[in-house]
Amino acid sequence: MVIIKDKELPVNVSAEIEDYEWERPNWKENRLIACSPFRDEKHPSFAVNLENGTFIDSGNDDSEWQKGNFVKLLSFIRNETYEETEEYLLAMYSPDYGEVENFKLDFDDWHTEEENNHVFDKDDLKPYLYKHPYLERRGIPFNVQRAFDVGYDPNTKSIVLVWHDLNGNIVSWKHRHVHNKQFWYVKGGQPIRNHLYGIHWVVRRKKDTVWIVESEIDALTLWSNGIAAVAIGTSFMTTAKRNLLLKADIKKLVIATDNDKQGRKARHSIVDQLAGLIELEEVDWTGVPDGITDINEARNEINNMETHGINVFDW
Repeated sequence: MVIIKDKELPVNVSAEIEDYEWERPNWKENRLIACSPFRDEKHPSFAVNLENGTFIDSGNDDSEWQKGNFVKLLSFIRNETYEETEEYLLAMYSPDYGEVENFKLDFDDWHTEEENNHVFDKDDLKPYLYKHPYLERRGIPFNVQRAFDVGYDPNTKSIVLVWHDLNGNIVSWKHRHVHNKQFWYVKGGQPIRNHLYGIHWVVRRKKDTVWIVESEIDALTLWSNGIAAVAIGTSFMTTAKRNLLLKADIKKLVIATDNDKQGRKARHSIVDQLAGLIELEEVDWTGVPDGITDINEARNEINNMETHGINVFDW
């Protein structure tokens, strides 16, 4: 049983995390041992209790990430806020969370009665007006970073990736540690399930052909190469994100999600939401060297990548 907001829920921990691309996983009856998802390591020192979802990362130097509950782990895997993951688990596993007829496949679209519509002021980003070479080393020049309000937090050693709504208002931001894989969202920000990273520039520049990726860094990589792009921020497309694309009057959407299991899951989600509404194409990864799985890693190959249409009837 997993405790979510003081409720004991029969969460299937294994099913929720098995699609993640674990490194050197060893699945036991009631425990998973693998390399840490939060940092790079060669010898597994990370364990998940498959009964209650708690984790221990014994090799982590950061006390904040040495151990935690299942919501914290799953929010990292799903690449969303802690609160959004709580809502997802309640919708999926709590019979008294909502009406029975609401239990469909669209659990990612569940929301609380009082939706968070908080908008941040530009001054809220002043503590992060620092430069860091993390993104420049990944092929993203400073002028592109500045256009997207990218900053750096010296206190937490993290780059700050700012999310905007369709009109350019600041609705949230993500901290991404520059020395490991840890990330977290600002407290009080709007749920990212309702937004698309980079959509405000698509609208501002009146782009009708747009690439869609999973991560903010991949979207920034494409903009750095003169290609308009948005990021879903997770591995699934919500109805709210779909509606933003339709409001932006995009004519063609090129799917460039990661070339791995999670990326394929994201592609299916995008096609399911948008087939018949927008012309869909996808990138062809066959010519990309082995071991390269995302757009940022493939940044030197982007100009040579081919795209082709998707037959939604064969999907």
